[in-house]
Amino acid sequence: MRGSHKNVSSRPQSCLTSHAILTWGGLDVDVAVISYSKEEKPLKGTVKINFDADVSKTKIGFGVIARDSEGFVIGGGYGFKNEEMMGDWAKLYAFEESVKIGRLLNITKVTFKTDCASLANRIKKRRDDITIMHYRINECFQSMGMFNNAIVN
Repeated sequence: MRGSHKNVSSRPQSCLTSHAILTWGGLDVDVAVISYSKEEKPLKGTVKINFDADVSKTKIGFGVIARDSEGFVIGGGYGFKNEEMMGDWAKLYAFEESVKIGRLLNITKVTFKTDCASLANRIKKRRDDITIMHYRINECFQSMGMFNNAIVN
């Protein structure tokens, strides 16, 4: 038993917090400080669609959640695609899927939310970009014709 404890405690020596927790055998309240940020609600009458994607070696997974201005979930979806992609391309694929869900739900005012800053910036500056990704982003916006107001954050 002592040998297994040594193996476990010798690995996180570079992380002082983990080492302290394992060495003293417990979790001190002062060590684990968790901060939660409040989720921003969309404007009244606006739907917020969060989308995200994750990449593995041979496939991607994506998820989309649509919430009304009160935070109530009104739709969403997830899926997998057996294809190798870079991270930004997977996020763009998730954005395309979120646009489809927005159209299916007949949403007119929408805010798209992603944690991928580079994709959000590319979408916001889509008129200045001349890459292949720019072309795909413009295709998404052409299919968004039914939205009266669309914002990407």
